[in-house]
Order: sequence, then C-alpha cells, then structure tokens
Amino acid sequence: MAGYKGYLRLFVAIACIVVSLAAMLNVYADNAEVQARAKEVACAGASCELARMDRTPFAQTFDFRSKPGPVSVRCSRAAIFFGEYSCSRQ
Repeated sequence: MAGYKGYLRLFVAIACIVVSLAAMLNVYADNAEVQARAKEVACAGASCELARMDRTPFAQTFDFRSKPGPVSVRCSRAAIFFGEYSCSRQ
C-alpha cells in the first residue's frame, strides 16, 4: 500500500495540474466576451477604441482611448482562477 503520503503526493500533483490549466485558460482562451464587458464599462455609450490589453492568470487590464481621455479597466474573476469576470474602472 502507498500509505497516506502517497495519496497526499498524488493530490498535490493533481492540484498543481488543475491550477496550471486554469491559469493557461485565463491567459490564452478567447476573451471576446471579457473585452466587450470592459468596453461597456469604459465607454458607456461613447465612442472609444482599445489601445492596450494585458492578460495575466489573475486579471485582464484594458486601456481605451476616448474623447474625454484614456480609460483603464480591470477585469478579474470572482475566485482567483474560476468564476465569472467582473470589470471595474481604475
């Protein structure tokens, strides 16, 4: 029998794989929906265009150019790696 140390080692390995996959999805997955939410928050009906986008495993930051001036929006998940994105102006 492997004992509890073997099971603990297996659990830690699986947890590391799950967290790594979640982080990769946050960075490399399609983010059209998140970008649309960020644009709604930044522009609020006015015309603006995306100037810069920064994606990390923890959040996405969008910088928009608009008539009143530059606007920065940060979108992050409800939990660290999982859950729905919510966006707020910075």
